Amino acid sequence: MKKRITIVILFFMIILINSYGSENLNNLKLQKIKSTSFTGGIDYILNDSSPYEMIFYFKLYDLQENTDSNKFFDENKEIAIKMFNSEYLHSHYTQEYIQLKNGEKFLYGKITAMPSYVGMLKLELYFIDKNNVEKKKVLYKKMDIEKESIYPILRKINADKTEGFSVALPYAEEIGIITEKKKIHKKINYNYGQFGNFSNEEIELYAYLLGFFKDEIPKEFLELKRKYLDEMMKD
Repeated sequence: MKKRITIVILFFMIILINSYGSENLNNLKLQKIKSTSFTGGIDYILNDSSPYEMIFYFKLYDLQENTDSNKFFDENKEIAIKMFNSEYLHSHYTQEYIQLKNGEKFLYGKITAMPSYVGMLKLELYFIDKNNVEKKKVLYKKMDIEKESIYPILRKINADKTEGFSVALPYAEEIGIITEKKKIHKKINYNYGQFGNFSNEEIELYAYLLGFFKDEIPKEFLELKRKYLDEMMKD
């Protein structure tokens, strides 16, 4: 039953993506955005090389109507690319938290493909502990690459030449993806069933990674995510 529900949700997400479409992307060099005061911010897809095979950020908010307030927004591609450095992303993702039952506060997660060890993924979980001190928990887990892995998905993402930005609604979740050829930052709004300009491959990567680490990610994160999804499906 759970598997069927997951498939239904994934199918629904793909329909939304295909209907929203990449035609809503604007060329960064041609389009100017004057203000984000009536939106949640900007979704980015940038073509830019990096030394990383994959870094995947995931952030869920305790409220569904979040806005960037210019925290992650710039119409200039060169400046937008700089927002993908680890220090900027860390600062962006640590401004809000999810309260955990053990008294800690969960900030965000980061998953890295380890180039020196094929199939190995590193999960970093960032917290504020009970003493209000930021902590990081690091875990390693190996994929069974003979059965399934992220590598075919990453090849498709890197092969896609789509580039641009689109205006996003106030959001409950943010996803950041850095690969050898792409820098992607997107938002999810559950109230309106909007999954931005996510491609099928980005959804597949998102679903695989969160499913792969479902036992390591704080259960409060998954419970809140399930709550948002359930509310969306009811509407």
